[in-house]
Amino acid sequence: MAISQYEQTGSVPVDVSDPDVMDFLNHQNKIHSPEQYLNNSDGNIGRILEDLIELLISQNTIRFTDLPEEAQQKLMNRKLARSARSLLMGDDPTQPNNNSILLDDDTL
Repeated sequence: MAISQYEQTGSVPVDVSDPDVMDFLNHQNKIHSPEQYLNNSDGNIGRILEDLIELLISQNTIRFTDLPEEAQQKLMNRKLARSARSLLMGDDPTQPNNNSILLDDDTL
């Protein structure tokens, strides 16, 4: 089963409230409505966006300092929190990690 907003060859249009659609959205998530699914997936989307920003910075498509100051601060706070969590979980601090969002030529 797959869900798409566009008609596919061999597909059957169904209403978003169809029990099969709800079962698909609920699979492993114990979510009972599209709104709950969207609310619960916000954190995942946030992490995807963080990773995308890091990728764009690493490829010199954007600079960290190009972002609004508030966005810079939020990204740095999340990076620091992830680093602290990593240390608390016992990760080896001598091993290189990818917790720096800044490049050599960027400053705070």
